[in-house]
Amino acid sequence: MSDIVKIKCPRCTTNLALDDDYFRELAGRTLVCPACGTRVRIPAAGGQPPPLPAALPPSIAVTHLVPAATLFLLGVLAAMAAGRILYRLHWVAIGRILGIIGTGLVVVSFVYSLRKRRIIKSGSASSLLRFHEWAACLGATLILAHGAEQFTAVLPWLAIVCMLLAVLTGLTGKYLLRKAQDRLRARRRGLEQQGRPPKEIADALLWDALGVDAMKLWRTVHFPVTFTFFLLALLHILVSILFTNWR
Repeated sequence: MSDIVKIKCPRCTTNLALDDDYFRELAGRTLVCPACGTRVRIPAAGGQPPPLPAALPPSIAVTHLVPAATLFLLGVLAAMAAGRILYRLHWVAIGRILGIIGTGLVVVSFVYSLRKRRIIKSGSASSLLRFHEWAACLGATLILAHGAEQFTAVLPWLAIVCMLLAVLTGLTGKYLLRKAQDRLRARRRGLEQQGRPPKEIADALLWDALGVDAMKLWRTVHFPVTFTFFLLALLHILVSILFTNWR
């Protein structure tokens, strides 16, 4: 008759009675405690405990959100600083040219949207998507440098705010979301390997999960703010044509 081996649950202290043969079969693996749901690690062969799982990957906020937000903010500040330098040097014409070029790049970048909706059928969708990303980002940078002059004008700054939201949500959907989802899964696996019960895992990953859920809404924000930006930009251009002294 096989001996009985007792393993104590580290969470609820319930004794798990295992047949010796079954104990050897589970050596180095985990067993779910029937009382509390905790994963109990079974000692490896020879009585040595199995190696501890690798440290959990850092939170999504540390690895993705904070660095991305910092880079985005630095880019915005750099473009604005460049625009202010132009106007300090009285190179107003250059600033206006930047605005025109930037607007043109943003408009042309949306040829991808026409291709995606099959309004046009020529061109590779993947190549046009890459062009859309780079042209829109470069155009937004030039527009931001152009708008650095107009701190007191409400209309252009509303357009710029919408433009920045459109760029930010687009970058989130393209680059951040998938990486954040992968990191969330890695953290979940790490907690499961440590034998944490489901409720404790859910509590530990709450903010990461909320962050991923928020990123999934990027399309909900991206399209309306992009449309609003175009309307405000068009209105700004019309006002500039009518009331600006071009001499």
